[in-house]
Amino acid sequence: MSVKKELPLFLTKAKKQAHSLNAEYKVNEYGAKEFLFKEGDFIYWNKKMGTNPFGGQEILFYQQKPIWILNYWGYFQDKKRQKEVEAFLEKVLFRVSEEMPIRGPEKIQELIRGEIWSYEIIGKPQIEKFKISEFIKINNETVYEGYIHGGIIK
Repeated sequence: MSVKKELPLFLTKAKKQAHSLNAEYKVNEYGAKEFLFKEGDFIYWNKKMGTNPFGGQEILFYQQKPIWILNYWGYFQDKKRQKEVEAFLEKVLFRVSEEMPIRGPEKIQELIRGEIWSYEIIGKPQIEKFKISEFIKINNETVYEGYIHGGIIK
């Protein structure tokens, strides 16, 4: 199997580990939270910094060489509900799939405690190259927005 075919499968598996409830993030000497997942010749490295706004980077290595990168930056508009919006975002990101290994599903909507929560990606994410925006809304009011870009690197 080629690296290009294995990439979505490994990326999906790594991201599910990174966004699971028992994911272990370690704090490095600069205060960034880091998550590392290794399997075979692949390594996934996620670094998160800040709280609101926050940013980070995901790098995928194959045989010790970086082959894919994703940069993200986002903020929560409703600071009072930040924790529950963060939890919803993590739940969405856990739904990553091989068909859409960049973030979560392109669009979802759920009824939570009588409120309509939605997540939507704007843009056309392709694993090779992407520039997208993501939004979480509660009852049609935006409470989170994020900006993500990246792709294959050589």
